[in-house]
Amino acid sequence: MDKGGSENSIQLWDIQGNQIGQSVKNDQGFSVASIAFSPDGQQIVSGSTSYTGQSFVCLLHLQVDSLDKKKLCKPILGKLRMVAFSPDKKTVAIGQDDGGVYLWNWQTNQIGQRFGGNEQPVLSIAFSPDNKTIASGNKDGNVRLWKLDGTPIGKDRAEA
Repeated sequence: MDKGGSENSIQLWDIQGNQIGQSVKNDQGFSVASIAFSPDGQQIVSGSTSYTGQSFVCLLHLQVDSLDKKKLCKPILGKLRMVAFSPDKKTVAIGQDDGGVYLWNWQTNQIGQRFGGNEQPVLSIAFSPDNKTIASGNKDGNVRLWKLDGTPIGKDRAEA
């Protein structure tokens, strides 16, 4: 089990609630807003946002019984809400407060073009198991489906 803490750190916990290894400090000093394991359990992606709106998405590698303190971080525009790993582990989806969705290829450290955005915060985000679709759930109560190139699939409930 993992927990993002108000201490601006990431910690690993076993199922009984015992801390595993040492905490990894979030160097940007922001609270951790979202965290997810990679499908193979070898990495953790975290998303952080400061009160000024500066956000970072960071990738940490797991070692046996601890977190590797080396990490890859990428600043992003806007307030980050959610992060999710793709099934192939190559991409991280980022959902934002303004309803936007971005894809981060952490291997090239590139963030793709923004897609979506209805001005309602993304409260959840997930990849389909076949890695062809992204679902984003927004504060307005809608679930939106996207192809990986940002093309919407279907219509919002309000538009139907």
